[in-house]
Amino acid sequence: MLKNARNLFIRLFLFLFSSIIYAYLKSLRIKIEESLFERCRGDGAKPVIFVCWHHSLLVGSLVVKKMTDRSCALLSHSKSVDFLDSVFKKIGHSTIRGSSHKRGKEAMLQLVREVRNGCTVMITPDGSKGPACKFKPGALGLAQKFDIPLVIIRANYSFHMRLNTWDRLYLPLPFSRITIDLESVYFKDLISNIDEGEKSQLLETAAELMEAKMLG
Repeated sequence: MLKNARNLFIRLFLFLFSSIIYAYLKSLRIKIEESLFERCRGDGAKPVIFVCWHHSLLVGSLVVKKMTDRSCALLSHSKSVDFLDSVFKKIGHSTIRGSSHKRGKEAMLQLVREVRNGCTVMITPDGSKGPACKFKPGALGLAQKFDIPLVIIRANYSFHMRLNTWDRLYLPLPFSRITIDLESVYFKDLISNIDEGEKSQLLETAAELMEAKMLG
């Protein structure tokens, strides 16, 4: 009885908390230039892979939803992210739970299936526990496999706070404006100038190049 009551309380709390976060996110004003919007949304026939740093995943989720009607986001398997899973689903994303620390292989297999079925995906390449702004190569492997672009999301915040979390999460103030910059990168273009001696560690080298682009 106590266990059932506890589970009910947790579900109710998650519902209320995620609803508050969802309402807050809907108040934000996202601005994307029309030229970037058309250039980076894909050709309609193929999905794309959106990437943003973990500190901007809240705004990133809104950007991806503006860019496509069908999207899937990779989130940590941790129980502490359950509320975020609920928020993403309210926004309109499906979610896959997993990370390099837990259920990583299963999550990657699910991502492959989603992309194969034409679904655009969103990945935070420094998630789920960092180091912050360190690009892990998983998204690159997916882009290489399907020859689809990685679309970098950079957010410029007008008014914001930063939380004391491992990623220093950006928390824009309600009703504030966020200007979005997007850059589309194909894996084959990224590695075109890599020296022969570095090709034995292709994904690692490509990850360093992507990291520099995202930090640039």
